[in-house]
Amino acid sequence: MPIMLFTEQLSKDEVFLAWLTSEWKTEWNDPSRSPSRELLDKADPKDYTENKQRADLLLQDLGRAKILAYMPPIVGAQRVVVEENDLAKLYLVSSSEWLARTRKKFRLIDNVGPLADADTDRKIEMIDARFGDAIADQSLILIAANQSGPYSIIDGNHRAIALYRRYARQLNTPWKGILITHPQMSGSAWHKGPWLPA
Repeated sequence: MPIMLFTEQLSKDEVFLAWLTSEWKTEWNDPSRSPSRELLDKADPKDYTENKQRADLLLQDLGRAKILAYMPPIVGAQRVVVEENDLAKLYLVSSSEWLARTRKKFRLIDNVGPLADADTDRKIEMIDARFGDAIADQSLILIAANQSGPYSIIDGNHRAIALYRRYARQLNTPWKGILITHPQMSGSAWHKGPWLPA
């Protein structure tokens, strides 16, 4: 069963705006170093100059171009609602940080406590505290070959774990997301699925 989709299609510039907005609290929590929030608060996704500034901040300053280098171009994106039934299809991005924690499966629901490392736990707790209840307002950025998934989280892995920990204490779905689909996405280094070794 696919993630329930909103009818709203998003352009690449709108995806970048949402992505930059979700990164703002974790990357620029020091107001003295933070760029102007006018690029977010008074955003015009149809303004070429603004879009270029946001793209530069996200891709160059924050280094997210490294993520996009391993996937096809963003041509199809939609706002989605992640329901409880979708959680088993959510995968964390493949990195050493999540390898042991998920017993090499990378599934969000396999993020297990006994294998957790203290540094990552502190970061998750810090992000959870920084966002507070507003953590549910930030969209996870997901990729998939098609709308049926599986879905890999390319932005919001720590937030997803914080959300999932809250979910374990009290049901908190649906979650917000942005789903980027492309038929060639299964060839991306970030794409994960049920074929991973147990």
